[in-house]
Amino acid sequence: MYIATKPLSNSINIEPPDAPQEFVLEDFFSGRTIANAKFLAINGVVRKFRIDITGTWEDNSLRLHEQFEFDNGETDTKNWLFKKIADGKYIANREDMLKPVEATLRNRTLRYTYLIYLNSTDQSNVVRFRDWITMTDDRTLKNTAIVFKFGIPVGFVTGSFQKQD
Repeated sequence: MYIATKPLSNSINIEPPDAPQEFVLEDFFSGRTIANAKFLAINGVVRKFRIDITGTWEDNSLRLHEQFEFDNGETDTKNWLFKKIADGKYIANREDMLKPVEATLRNRTLRYTYLIYLNSTDQSNVVRFRDWITMTDDRTLKNTAIVFKFGIPVGFVTGSFQKQD
């Protein structure tokens, strides 16, 4: 029996006709975006939240102002800065991160891993987030993150971002 092993030509388009456009971080997040998400801890705790995001692109930098509202009424605000250093590469930073990190965008997915202080006031309780944000259509991103403490997964975040303008 003969099995063909020759790869298909690179000229064949295998993307479905309704595949989303290219994911360009600064294009998607410029303007207003709404995210709905939930955090699920390994001990069964679930926290649902909504994020109202305003993004501005200026001087090769994307600034995201995030206003969180949790299902228990608690609120929080975070500010991201993504400095573009090359096509598909950014240096990402937020006020509660231990240090800036590189974020890589490839095949419609942004990937980055970062350490944050859960209590930024006294810089305690450090956890690591491993984030994947994938474009599913021209107006929607799906977010998946694993949260680690001492190298052990302790929680998961899932959610979606909807472009508003």
